[in-house]
Amino acid sequence: MTIVLPAGLHDWLREQAFHRGTSMRGVIMAALKGAGAPVDDDDLHDRRQTRD
Repeated sequence: MTIVLPAGLHDWLREQAFHRGTSMRGVIMAALKGAGAPVDDDDLHDRRQTRD
């Protein structure tokens, strides 16, 4: 799914992700879970590969 967001909201999501140490997807999934959506805890983790 792709959605188009206003630039200010996109910037806010990016800042939230940075401060929470997760991805923008993680921030959105946490918000959906908080709103009562059936989100598994595994979906809240950042699955991106990290470089050592």
